[in-house]
Amino acid sequence: MFASLNIYDEGIIVYGATRILQGELPYRDFWTQYSPGQFYTLAGLFSIFGTTIMVERWWDVTSRALLSISLYLVAAQLSSRITALLVWALGAIWLAYYGFFGYPIFQGLAFSFLSIYFVLRSLEEQRPLRRDLIAAGLFLGLTALFRHDMAIYLAVAEVIVLIAFAWSRRSEPQS
Repeated sequence: MFASLNIYDEGIIVYGATRILQGELPYRDFWTQYSPGQFYTLAGLFSIFGTTIMVERWWDVTSRALLSISLYLVAAQLSSRITALLVWALGAIWLAYYGFFGYPIFQGLAFSFLSIYFVLRSLEEQRPLRRDLIAAGLFLGLTALFRHDMAIYLAVAEVIVLIAFAWSRRSEPQS
């Protein structure tokens, strides 16, 4: 938490967020390869808690916690509760190993896994529940705000899964 600043990734994200606080817009006023979600979220947190590296690092820790919870939810859909707890614990340990970078990989992964969780929930039913698919779409959208590349891959994968599910239901004999 008190490590030195990583000027390349963490510094770029923090500086971009401060530029948003000054009224600038990513892609128009400054170039970035990152999706805008991290900049806007961090700018919002800076406006509430102050512009410090510690605020960014607490956001990073919170994002990692959300990721480990989303790993648990997906694992619980696919296996036993004990296995899901093991996945959660291993995920939390793994995430604690990495330093602070500021880039939005953890947010992108957390929202991706939450989208996957809701798609999996929808597949449990004979007919997918609309609210689960809407939630999956909302988390896919949040993924795009933080990592557009991940969102594209996830959207393709989820569409393929949903089409395959619908196709398999269509070919089942009617009872």
